[in-house]
Amino acid sequence: MLLSKKQSSIVVFQRIWQAFAGLVTAIFVVHTLSPEAQGWYYSLINAVALFTLFDLGLSLILVQRSASLHNGLVLSSAGEPIGDNADKFRALASFSYRWYRTISVCFVFSIFPLGLYYFSSLDLSYAPDMWPILWLALVFVSAVNLWLLPSLSLVEGSGDFVSVYGLRLAQSVLGSLACWFVLFFDESAWASLAVPLVGAALGSYWLFFRKPYLFRLRYEQPMLEDRAALWSQQWRLGMSWSSGYLLTQIYIPILFAFDGPVAAGQLGLTLAIANMIAIISQSWITSAYPQMAFFSVQQSWYTLSLIFRRAILISLIFYLLAALSLSSILMLPSITHYAQRLLPQPALLVLLGAIFINQICAALAAHIRASGREPFVWISLMTALLTLLGALVFVGDYGVNGLVMVMLIVQILFALPLYIWVWRVQRKKLECGS
Repeated sequence: MLLSKKQSSIVVFQRIWQAFAGLVTAIFVVHTLSPEAQGWYYSLINAVALFTLFDLGLSLILVQRSASLHNGLVLSSAGEPIGDNADKFRALASFSYRWYRTISVCFVFSIFPLGLYYFSSLDLSYAPDMWPILWLALVFVSAVNLWLLPSLSLVEGSGDFVSVYGLRLAQSVLGSLACWFVLFFDESAWASLAVPLVGAALGSYWLFFRKPYLFRLRYEQPMLEDRAALWSQQWRLGMSWSSGYLLTQIYIPILFAFDGPVAAGQLGLTLAIANMIAIISQSWITSAYPQMAFFSVQQSWYTLSLIFRRAILISLIFYLLAALSLSSILMLPSITHYAQRLLPQPALLVLLGAIFINQICAALAAHIRASGREPFVWISLMTALLTLLGALVFVGDYGVNGLVMVMLIVQILFALPLYIWVWRVQRKKLECGS
């Protein structure tokens, strides 16, 4: 599906905003939070990100399923399904609402006590005021955002792209502004609540007042005919999502437990900036994905290959230039204050190298995924588990240096060779029509 000019403009502006907001947030964090409070800020954000493990990619499958009904379906402005596929959409919506209601409740009653146990076992000398209340609020609003996911996915898949991405852009902009406000006036880790709270408030308003009929579908009880096929599709995507969390989010709480809040804060801020660079870099692959999928259906392998090569080349060049620029800027004496809040230069370079290799792997996976295949699931999961195991073994003795070296070594010796091998095999199969 190719995006219209208006849709593309929203996507582009959202990427620009992500980069700008990430930079401004980093500046606010450095200037308003102590090194210890910085550690709490990023540890709380990354710990509550466990909600992605409860979604397990089902929200993306709902986008695909509702998109498959698009030719015989129209959603009214209030969210009422109309057309030949309306009953199938009702069944899909009813099922998804019941399922997400269940996992949202499970999220609260499992993650809240787990987080209480984890954080209370740490040194609480620099903990934010009333941190158990903050943790409860974070878990609750994250559960609300989890519960809202199927509504956004169903509407996006049904063709109302502008409404969904307009909402997400508003959530991002107002959430960032709220975060900066709290950082400036309160100077505490309570700022970690701002983005998910604003997201939950705006998402709830959108559902209750802009798409009220859609919300009523939760009361209907039609049977979803191909539920088994949906679960079969989800478990593969779910493992990829789990791997993504393990590779990007879990290490800050681990480092907090072994090395304290200062080291966790340095890793958190460094990862935030590095991931910002990675997201912008990956945007060339993301924007090329609809075209790659189109030419895959047409079996125009040469054209698909040209699009992919151009996208990955620009993506990787941008990442290298941005990473080298970041490293060079941090060596300037005038910004020593900022550099002290990030990882030391050697650890920073190792981390940037690990993320660079992960960018290559992600691009290769996108190339094959555009043809409807997902052969990298087990590699992704094993990469995440090996990195997690290595981190738990070495972080206690070697701290963050051991952690980033494990990340780089697993990417170089395990992930990259296997991704390249599977990519070559799958590409040959596609070109041979098998």
